[in-house]
Amino acid sequence: MRTVMSCCAARRPSGDEGRRNDAEEHVISPPAITTTEVLITGEGPTGLVLARDFARRGTACRVVERESRSFPGSRGSGLQPRTLDVFDDLGVIDGVRAAGGPIQRMRSWDGRHT
Repeated sequence: MRTVMSCCAARRPSGDEGRRNDAEEHVISPPAITTTEVLITGEGPTGLVLARDFARRGTACRVVERESRSFPGSRGSGLQPRTLDVFDDLGVIDGVRAAGGPIQRMRSWDGRHT
């Protein structure tokens, strides 16, 4: 088991905790903290999004993964509109869009041709 990342609050958000500009209020870094409020198992999409949300709300968390290295392939080929809404709320939508690209057109096989 390896620690993927630790996140801790630089300061706790005041007022509306759901603000979209909370990205500057927390730090996500390689493992550095020794205590944590929340332990997240698995560095898949769900675990990493959960860590991001805890961090922006000022909750110390640690993500651990049993695999010795990150998954090299894709865990999905597209994003649903609701997922884009969640990414926007988390303040990561611009980075996700910049890193993404178009998906390939669907191909079919009739036994002889594509």
